[in-house]
Amino acid sequence: MSIDKKVFMGETYDINDYYKTFPSGEREIRDTQYLKGTFVDFRWLFIGDWEIKDLRISNLGVKADQNKGEASDEMAYEYEVNGWDMGSFPPTQGTDGDFRDGRTRVIGAIKKNQQWICVAMYNFEETNTPIKDKVTEGLRVNVQKPSTRSTSEDFVVAGIASIDARELKRDEDSIMDWLINNAKIGARFSNNNGHYKRIVNWILDRTANKDNLTLVLDREDWMTWAENIPLNINKIHLYKANPTNTTRLWCDHILPDNNPHQIVIYADSYSPEKCSAAVETMVDTLDTLYKQTYNLVNKDLAGGPLNLTTPTTKPYTIIGVCPNLKRGDQPMLYKNNELISVEDYINDGSSISNALNLAA
Repeated sequence: MSIDKKVFMGETYDINDYYKTFPSGEREIRDTQYLKGTFVDFRWLFIGDWEIKDLRISNLGVKADQNKGEASDEMAYEYEVNGWDMGSFPPTQGTDGDFRDGRTRVIGAIKKNQQWICVAMYNFEETNTPIKDKVTEGLRVNVQKPSTRSTSEDFVVAGIASIDARELKRDEDSIMDWLINNAKIGARFSNNNGHYKRIVNWILDRTANKDNLTLVLDREDWMTWAENIPLNINKIHLYKANPTNTTRLWCDHILPDNNPHQIVIYADSYSPEKCSAAVETMVDTLDTLYKQTYNLVNKDLAGGPLNLTTPTTKPYTIIGVCPNLKRGDQPMLYKNNELISVEDYINDGSSISNALNLAA
């Protein structure tokens, strides 16, 4: 088979067809969609040994949801039904190896165990604002199918990333100018009812302190990440920190089973403070449910009140939290597939703790 032709989902595709669909020209998409990227070529990229957590397809600071499992699952099913779409511009990879667009499509292909995927290769300028440039370019192209279209939160997260990197001034005029003239928010959202001003205010509010980004992954992605932890992941309860899951964990697992339970918690808020609060609430609620259960048993209304002391040894152990904050040691812990303690996680996300760090 020619090097220009590869098999995807059982069908053969020719990379040269892209040159016919997307020709060169001053007004053509391949030469206009990136402000600081120069088209190199269309090519096949080998992804047969890639994993979903590969840093080349990380969206931290580019997309709020970090390619959560549902979107890539839908893309994987789209491949199963319709194969590869040669009529849409392919995922974009820079000569530096990082993707600017199309991560969901790449992850969907990895989930379907494909060996090759079509990409458009670009050479992006080296500037003194690499983070801002990357997140801005990512927003500009996420306006058409089959991309996972940008949300308002994506613009907020990209603005935070640019300010955190000290590449965007933290003032209303600078952020608004970036939003309209660089990120091209008008291609995705109208300014009805002052929507742009709201986004600017959200960015200002959430950059009052430093290190405001969070890694937002879903349960499936954290399960994959946790496979490298020296624990039997199949015997661990991995739950997102929220009230519903706390009740489900207690009623479906801890209460009816006498065996000790090991718990790992993860949070998925876009705010470190909200992540910290969600984990703290889950821990406190489990403790409350434990005490309330013994209170109920002690009432024993049918046979008279009992006087059982609530044991200090609980029927569960929270062995750690998935490190998703850009604070403290968490970036290194994530890289090394290590959990963080509940106490340290809560402290890292606490607005009080962060304020103390800033004052130090």
